[in-house]
Amino acid sequence: MPAGSAGGRRTVCGCVTSVWCDAVDEAEVTGWFEEYLDVFAACGRGERHVDSLLAYYGVPLLFTGDDGYFALTSEDHVRSAVQRQVDGMLADHYDHSTVLGFQITQLNAASALIRDGSPVGVKMAARSASSPRRI
Repeated sequence: MPAGSAGGRRTVCGCVTSVWCDAVDEAEVTGWFEEYLDVFAACGRGERHVDSLLAYYGVPLLFTGDDGYFALTSEDHVRSAVQRQVDGMLADHYDHSTVLGFQITQLNAASALIRDGSPVGVKMAARSASSPRRI
């Protein structure tokens, strides 16, 4: 079906589709990210189990940490990597984080990039193939 014909629309990759999604909603992504940060902080204080974070991570997950950059290809690999982070937070007697601010940039109809205002410059892509959003 040619682009612009009835019922069809050309996507970024040049494919023509009859299904088109609205842009990601910035308020929805903001709420989802703030909820994620609350759960992550609760895990870091030992108030929640690391499995409560798995709802926020998609598999495969591209992960970077002190040990390097990895493609985590199973839920068990994601759980193990996140558990190591949480264990470090518990050992350091983590209490809370202060978010200095973040910016949401729409990547496409189903994805957004979240950049924080810290000197480290955390970047996360939140995507929604179907709901719920996942990192």
